[in-house]
Amino acid sequence: MADVFVSYAREDEARVAALVQALQRHGRSVFWDRQIPAGRTWREHIGTQLAQARCVVVAWSTHSVGSDFVAEEADDARQRGALVPVLIDPVLPPLGFRSVQAAELTTLRSDLPHVDFEPLLHAVDAVLASQVAAPAAPGGVTPSKPSPAAPVPDARLQPTARRGLRLWWLAAGLACAALVAWVSLRKPDAAPTATATADGTRVEARPESGVQLRITDAWRSEDGSLTLRVRLQHAGPKALTVEPARAFSLLGAGRDGARPPAQSSPLFETVAPGQSADFELRFDAAQGARALQLTLPGSTPQQWPLPALQ
Repeated sequence: MADVFVSYAREDEARVAALVQALQRHGRSVFWDRQIPAGRTWREHIGTQLAQARCVVVAWSTHSVGSDFVAEEADDARQRGALVPVLIDPVLPPLGFRSVQAAELTTLRSDLPHVDFEPLLHAVDAVLASQVAAPAAPGGVTPSKPSPAAPVPDARLQPTARRGLRLWWLAAGLACAALVAWVSLRKPDAAPTATATADGTRVEARPESGVQLRITDAWRSEDGSLTLRVRLQHAGPKALTVEPARAFSLLGAGRDGARPPAQSSPLFETVAPGQSADFELRFDAAQGARALQLTLPGSTPQQWPLPALQ
């Protein structure tokens, strides 16, 4: 059984070979479906190796993001807590896999060591250490931990006692509902407030969004474009994936309403709770722009006024 299962698209075989060789050079055993034993079907063999692997490295590329096989293997690994994603192209992983931070190996080659390979090794080793194999029962079935026995209702309860229990539970439910309603009515209306600063404009976001944004720099070019540098601070409970082409837009620029950035760096970023991320956004034909809008999935769009430009 190999320690690491590598999932990839067939079109990326040459580049994935360099990844496999690098893992093997560092002492990790790797399976990547190059050979199928005689008498075994492809799906049977792949399924067995995937189920037995304690770590699954998924190589996201322009080819693999559209592969159903790669998505299925990645989903299996994610559910088991065995997923370690890497980017071999500057792409956005499919929906459902963007909250897991991916290692960037876009310049990995078979003839050159990759300068960022060490973090991937640490991630692989951490997953391997966390995946402790459970002893298998006869027949290859892994025994599950027995759950405590459910309490058996006492059939000797008299009708009056059963009615009393039902009334008690009803009263408890009504009390909980009243408490929730009281807390909801006392919740203050949290609207964003704007505060001008010397190096940009900072607006405190609504508390429920968990996001604060600061425009740290802004300048116009002779061709009429506007470049903004912004810092996004994430204080929410879950990791947040930001794709600037969809998340940011410029309001009041021309007749197009909300104009997305023509260029952005990086292309996307996954921000962990309590962390921040910096973005550089360039907007074409930005004359008359008045505000930067941030739209995140499941949240109301928020606007930040642009700083005064010379």
